Amino acid sequence: MNHIVVRTNAGEYHPGDTVYGAVYLNIVNPTAGCGVRLKFRGYEYFAYGLGHGKGNDFPLFSDKKDYIDCNDIILYKNASPLSLGSYVFPFQFSLLHEIPGSFNADGGEDVRWEALVEYWVQTELIGAESVQAKQSLIVYQKTPNLQQAQVAHHKVKCWFGLSQKNFSLTARLLDPVHKCLGYANLRLLIANQSSENVVSLTIKLNRELLLCTKYSSTTPLLNDPNIVRMDRKLWIQPEQESLTIWEHSICEDHGGILNRGMDKIRIPLFTNNREAIPPTTHGAHVQCRYKVVATVQLQNGQSCSVTVPVNSILPVGNRDWKFSELPEWINNKLTVMATLPPFCVQSHILYGEPFSGLPPFQQL
Repeated sequence: MNHIVVRTNAGEYHPGDTVYGAVYLNIVNPTAGCGVRLKFRGYEYFAYGLGHGKGNDFPLFSDKKDYIDCNDIILYKNASPLSLGSYVFPFQFSLLHEIPGSFNADGGEDVRWEALVEYWVQTELIGAESVQAKQSLIVYQKTPNLQQAQVAHHKVKCWFGLSQKNFSLTARLLDPVHKCLGYANLRLLIANQSSENVVSLTIKLNRELLLCTKYSSTTPLLNDPNIVRMDRKLWIQPEQESLTIWEHSICEDHGGILNRGMDKIRIPLFTNNREAIPPTTHGAHVQCRYKVVATVQLQNGQSCSVTVPVNSILPVGNRDWKFSELPEWINNKLTVMATLPPFCVQSHILYGEPFSGLPPFQQL
């Protein structure tokens, strides 16, 4: 059976990166195939209110935006069918600098919803399109200025008799970038000049998920507290205003630690079932962000809270790419074919570092 495989030099990329890869084709039976076509897609999509209206999958609101739409890139084409043998067709393309990070989430009971941002590359044999292969790509959300500290500070006045004393709470996330299935490390600093002890500390990781679409005169008006109309747009919060992903409270002071603060508080970036939480993303229709809220309670009933935004939570790695096994015939002698613009590769790149992890170039 004739076989085709597409493989990139990595499974994860940042906006603006160049993706290097190769299409591998093994022809063991005569075929009408005369070339190789490449498709590259990247888009975001959401649907809210699944199960309402006409049919079980008809949403109340949905929207989509294409960021990369290359559906018919001729990587190679021959005037006659390709002969028996094993071939490799190298390619490269650059990602846009302003694209949202990969994302996939769904939920809801009474009102179901789904949201995704996905990227993939697909190849097929021209003239024998049933011979095809596809690989997903993970794109990380563009990170903000890493010099911008993830820190929040709040000061309150506490009455002690007829005088006031200062109490301040400072929270800082120690790492500029985090990753799903890992931990965010939080440092809390407490400066308590009053005689009122801290009696409890509560830390929450909250998620804010926003779905956005255009509003027009034909848009149905719904009595849905999760939908807000603003600036000719509908902003949908399918998880309400904020969803608490993780919460931890300390109600007993061991050795006065609550009056001083705590260091390296580990906030899990996974669910109770150890599943990865959705990463941060910022698209035109799908936006997901997180914040850490720390609240302390004093003996006199006063409280003090700080909110620290989480700059970036990256998705887990591309497991399909990492654990995929290339067929044995790729390790045989391959004929390197010259590919066509705009995804062709210059020779000094082909025999350089970008292709060093792709057979057969790593052997050169």
